[in-house]
Amino acid sequence: MVKSPKTRIGLLIAGLGIYLSSLGCEFAPTNKENLPPPAVAELGAQFDDKNTGTIQGSVTWQGPLPKVPPLKVFGIAGIQTDEFGEQPNPHAPKIDNEDPAVTETVVFLRKVDLSRSRPWNHGPITLELRDRQLRILQDGRSARAGFARRGDSVIIVSRDADCHVLHGRGAAFFALPFADADQPTRYYLKRDGVVELSSGTGFFWMSGLLFVAEHPYYARTGVDGRFSLEKVPAGEYELVCWHANWHMAHVRREQDTGIVNQLHYRPPVEQTRRIVVDAGATCQVQFSWSEGDFERRVDSRAP
Repeated sequence: MVKSPKTRIGLLIAGLGIYLSSLGCEFAPTNKENLPPPAVAELGAQFDDKNTGTIQGSVTWQGPLPKVPPLKVFGIAGIQTDEFGEQPNPHAPKIDNEDPAVTETVVFLRKVDLSRSRPWNHGPITLELRDRQLRILQDGRSARAGFARRGDSVIIVSRDADCHVLHGRGAAFFALPFADADQPTRYYLKRDGVVELSSGTGFFWMSGLLFVAEHPYYARTGVDGRFSLEKVPAGEYELVCWHANWHMAHVRREQDTGIVNQLHYRPPVEQTRRIVVDAGATCQVQFSWSEGDFERRVDSRAP
């Protein structure tokens, strides 16, 4: 259903109001203010391909598979919602029932010497708002998480007739409105850390993650639960296995209607391993998750 300009502007104002009110007096940056950051120090100035090794491994699920209930959609301000009904929890683990391999777990290194690192090898990112879902497009695939180098930018574009406001929290802090489809904007990422992406116009199931870093040793597990970090300089590291938590911390609702407009999830969970990488060798590492790793008190107000 195509909305009138008046309705579209009203939804955008409402979305920005929800976001800003949740942050007190914080300010949502505009494109003009989101200028490129200062140049980042050169990566890999002393990289030696002959003095590197490989880290490979897998992530599996142990024990009963988790039962993650869908998110119930009771209404969205100004929008007909009969078509929504239920939406899957965006942080539910993706598990192959037979292996059971865990797909799209993020694995990365800590304690990396940037001068000895390989050059950045992840492709540019496009954040696409399509069919009231958030898609992170990188290296020819759509994923729940993307990897960006600090100082680089992402392209954000809406493909929907709906008005959208994309929120960023964590390592980046913004509220970017999209009143019209197919009008891309560029946003620069200036700080290391995880950026949590969500909707500010009532589509509370929309969620994504950006890992902003200075080195490229980040990977997602594939459909077989396996991962690989290649051309790692010989040395000692901390290897991190990271997964978002699907349990709710709290739910934000509109005061007048009680309609859910924003979700906040409990902190992610991670496991770490101390590893030593030898030149010309492959280090094998296995991780496993269980439901107990993610168990938290679930907010009774969850939708």
